[in-house]
Amino acid sequence: MPTIRRYFPRCLLRFWLPDSARRVSSVTSVSLFVVFLCALLAGCAYEPLPPPAWAIAGNIQKAEKKRSADDALTEALPGAPSNEQREVLVQWDVIDGGNVGGKYSGVQHVRFKNPVAAAGRGDYLYIADRGARQLYLLNRATEQLSVVGRVWDYISNDVGDIYVAADLSFYITDTTGGRVLYFDKQGNLIRIFEDKLNLSQAVGVTVDDARGYVFVGDSAYDYVVVFNLLGGILEAIGTRGDKPGEIRGLTAVTAGPDGLYVGARLSERAQVFGMDGSYLYSLQRETVVFPTAIVVDEDNRVYISDYMDNTIKVYRDGLLVSTYGGTGNAPGRFKRITDMWLDEGYLYVTDSLNRRIQVLRIVPDDMSLSMR
Repeated sequence: MPTIRRYFPRCLLRFWLPDSARRVSSVTSVSLFVVFLCALLAGCAYEPLPPPAWAIAGNIQKAEKKRSADDALTEALPGAPSNEQREVLVQWDVIDGGNVGGKYSGVQHVRFKNPVAAAGRGDYLYIADRGARQLYLLNRATEQLSVVGRVWDYISNDVGDIYVAADLSFYITDTTGGRVLYFDKQGNLIRIFEDKLNLSQAVGVTVDDARGYVFVGDSAYDYVVVFNLLGGILEAIGTRGDKPGEIRGLTAVTAGPDGLYVGARLSERAQVFGMDGSYLYSLQRETVVFPTAIVVDEDNRVYISDYMDNTIKVYRDGLLVSTYGGTGNAPGRFKRITDMWLDEGYLYVTDSLNRRIQVLRIVPDDMSLSMR
């Protein structure tokens, strides 16, 4: 405080004031000392003047800069939650296995070894476990886990995707075998979708029951092969290239309100095609690096998992509005998302290296808008 030295008596300042300052009369010193004590005692009742306008404006600017810096830091942290993230995706459940056995044989909890794909309807969830080389069916109501037939005997090496129909029959990609296998809910093989000349590496499958189409994404030829429900090939959507409407390094495919949503490792990372094969639009560029799975909800919000940072990117009207997740093993964190499935407002995320399926609750679009 710059005024303290001015009001101290001479005897207290002799150690640091020069000789010329020590020539103050004793009366003056005592008077000043009394004034100092009075000011000190009255200090508690003293109300300082408000700072000038320029100081207030400066403090506001500093506060705004700090908030901007804090926001930037939050956005830079992998998986750090934001207001938008809390509105769109909510951590709900973690499934790491299920119960096998019964009252007489005893119940044992079996954990997944390396799940690579999951899909289901209602309380029933299919899980393809590459580590155990089994396709499981989990009853979420009872937490009972069972092996579905001998499905894995038909798989050459790996599974890339599962699509489950309303009657619990399912389509599963035999990726390296270059085909899609269609089973009933007991695991009996019904049909094989394949074409040795036009389908080589099946990484994704989705079905349009209303039109009677089965769409299979091929990562070797970089297009989507269209079959009818009887297994006959009809056409191919997309072609290899780097321009909008072209695909390079296809990784995922799904159907949604606008048509077919396709993810790729290179060039146009996420784009939408009409069912007739026409290019419609691309999702916001430079926002996802390595898409591994795509799902679309009824509000036409698009969810894309990104292998590069273990996050789920959420798009509305083609623009990125939220990023959820990040690398780790805590709930809401992931280590290599290999598949996603949407059912009844729940997003099932195959968290492969963490050996589990994470369930996220999707907040309806009208509710998330009202929460802003």
